[in-house]
Amino acid sequence: DVDTDTIHWSCRIEEITGFMPQKFNSMGFEGWKTLVHPDDTERVLALLDDAKKTGEVFQCEYRLRRADGSYIIVEDNGSFLFYGSDTPVSMLGVIKDITKRRKVEDELRESEERFRTLHNASLGGISIHDGGIIVICNRGLSEMTGYAIEELTGMNSLLLIAPAWRDFVREKITSGYEKSYDVEGIRKDGSVYPLEINGRNIPYKGRPMRVTEFRDITERKNILMQLEKQKQELEAGIEHQQEQMKQIEAVNAELLE
Repeated sequence: DVDTDTIHWSCRIEEITGFMPQKFNSMGFEGWKTLVHPDDTERVLALLDDAKKTGEVFQCEYRLRRADGSYIIVEDNGSFLFYGSDTPVSMLGVIKDITKRRKVEDELRESEERFRTLHNASLGGISIHDGGIIVICNRGLSEMTGYAIEELTGMNSLLLIAPAWRDFVREKITSGYEKSYDVEGIRKDGSVYPLEINGRNIPYKGRPMRVTEFRDITERKNILMQLEKQKQELEAGIEHQQEQMKQIEAVNAELLE
């Protein structure tokens, strides 16, 4: 069986754990176990036991207590050495502190989850694109354009703009324009519709990208057209009434002569 009383660690163990190598070495296997977070101990020891039985590489992530009492997340990789014996004689392994990496990954995952939640709740279509190529988008954009999310991902976002407006939109993207503007969009079925666009440059996954909101303003345009029609009808009615008043005044003037 493996010698569990003696463990030899390199000088980098102090950088990782805060313990001097001599102190860490004197703890032995049992001492190391006390540093593993209680919620991780059973899982880690089970994986260690499996690796010992099968001879496969031991790979595990767990929380390890530092000398100051704080916990870090480590990646532990090791192999049992048999030296021709049926049972392992020793183990050679490497421990890495991955706390910062895991924090960044968790923050990125949470950020993406918030992005999906907020964007799927949005009434409009939203996408993030890199050099015009859509990296991620919400369900609203899919419903608005008729394309599946899988089709939109990797698509050139300018293909969602009616051809006559593409140069105009390209100029807005290139200049970093951050105010809303109206153009015409084109759906998968080829139908054209009035579209409001609002975009801004943002950092995403360590790269400068652009987030764009698309809003189908067909209803708004229809309402404005109706209001304009009513305004014109009202103005025409007023002009007609004024003309009638002039005629009546002219008749009255003739009668008084």
